[in-house]
Amino acid sequence: MRRLSLVAHSCAMSAVIVMLFAGSSSLGQIGVKTFRNSYIEFEIPDAWGCQQEGTAFVCQEAGRPAVSMTAILAAKIVDPQRDNSAVYASELAKRREWKNQNGRVIISSGIRSESRCYGGKIWQWAHHYQSELENYHTEYFIRIEGNVSALVTVSFHRSVEAEGSSIAAMIARRLRVIGQVSAPSAQSGSEC
Repeated sequence: MRRLSLVAHSCAMSAVIVMLFAGSSSLGQIGVKTFRNSYIEFEIPDAWGCQQEGTAFVCQEAGRPAVSMTAILAAKIVDPQRDNSAVYASELAKRREWKNQNGRVIISSGIRSESRCYGGKIWQWAHHYQSELENYHTEYFIRIEGNVSALVTVSFHRSVEAEGSSIAAMIARRLRVIGQVSAPSAQSGSEC
């Protein structure tokens, strides 16, 4: 058994939710309930409890210390000058370069990037190996819905690659943008 936890941070114009996952069963095989804030909603396991800590919500299943997956969900009001599908696709296709704790330069590899359909919506998607954490795969999902841009990143250890990919796709399928401040614009992601 492994630990699942979630941290949700909200500001006036954005929301960031950090989930730390680990486990051998996918969310599709257990009971779920909906987590919702001002901008987005998605499903979490029934066994989780959530407590507000300042502007953050911490949700977790108690007594599970090991973490092998991390997901970050962020939502913000769209900046028309910088937020559009072409920019997102270009950024997702780039290699990431960073230094680990020992100062060694890590360059992401195994990059795949394309548009994908999840939950009837087109998302810009990419997969990198070691773009965020050493020995971890990361899947990126991003789309614009109305005036809200939603980004999901799911990083999972190479030892749980199949489960991590499955959970990443489940999050994208079940994520709903709910905090639109105006009607969908021409920049909004398409339906599929």
